[in-house]
Amino acid sequence: SRYMGWEAVMRVRLSRGWKISKFYGHHFIRGEDLLMVPNCHTDQTVAVSIDMDENVNPDPVFCMQSALLYTNSDGERRIRVHTWASLLTHNYADIIGSIDVQATTAMLSQIALTDALKHSLPHGRQTLQTQCQQFVQAGNVCPNAEALQFLPLYVMGMLKSPAFRGPNDITADMRTNIWMRLENLAVSQLSAYYYPRMIALHSIPDHCGAPDESGIVTLPDMLNLSSESMTQDGVFLLEDGDTMNVWVGSTVDPGFLQAVFGVPSFDQLEPAAAEAVIGSRGDPVSNKVGHILEQIRSERPVPYLPVNIIRQGDQLREIKFFASLIEDKTIGLQSTYSEFLSRMGYRPQ
Repeated sequence: SRYMGWEAVMRVRLSRGWKISKFYGHHFIRGEDLLMVPNCHTDQTVAVSIDMDENVNPDPVFCMQSALLYTNSDGERRIRVHTWASLLTHNYADIIGSIDVQATTAMLSQIALTDALKHSLPHGRQTLQTQCQQFVQAGNVCPNAEALQFLPLYVMGMLKSPAFRGPNDITADMRTNIWMRLENLAVSQLSAYYYPRMIALHSIPDHCGAPDESGIVTLPDMLNLSSESMTQDGVFLLEDGDTMNVWVGSTVDPGFLQAVFGVPSFDQLEPAAAEAVIGSRGDPVSNKVGHILEQIRSERPVPYLPVNIIRQGDQLREIKFFASLIEDKTIGLQSTYSEFLSRMGYRPQ
């Protein structure tokens, strides 16, 4: 049912003084600025790295244009053109302040995936660590730059993710599947994969969980991805762009369990049954939880996000949940976030 483009070709053009150095994504490179894309859709990402030509003074305004020629499902040949422009500057603070964290994360992911595929997984990890050291050093120079505060966190998320963590618990075919998916994933979903969002469902504020006049639901504040953000009497949702995992503590309020899952106690909570009824029981608390799930799904239309209920103490299911709490020590990297920053050269101001 998704709008698709078939038999597509895409040309990318740059302003004078600039050149394309590499394309990333699922495509066939037909020329230095021409790609062949057998099929494409709105959730597909193509990354392009650019560089300055030697001995050429570029124009003060940089322009980039992409033109996609494709056939739609009705057999009509169409063209879609996007043009983007930006002022150039030599001011270091302006450059740092203009960084898009999620787009930079997507580009870093593509570069590291390519290095890991062409050379080895340790080589890809080293590429990420080298880039992170540069971010931290720049952050020491510009301590107020917001982007430089978040990029090391995303890089640590990459190093701890199944895509880049050590080979012991990830089979070759599983890692290949992950790499192929990440090469083509939308920027927002790619960022969520490396840095999921965690919110508390047992203490939803009054202004959250209900749709406004436009149908938009305000979500509770995101929590730090650390076990210190969690309590045994809480219920926490972790969304990574692929699934929604709901961890239920062993001492959660029985009233919440009855309202949301239809069971009077933690001992009677069955994950499969709970997954089928969460957010659909009609209770006000249940409605709030249901609206939150619907809002998250509306933000991630593809793929459909299933809900997995995880009981505290279910070690097989808890492994993936706690591996996503990247600010703690995990199986992917035995360092907390503060320890990781220190290794990268962070100097407290």
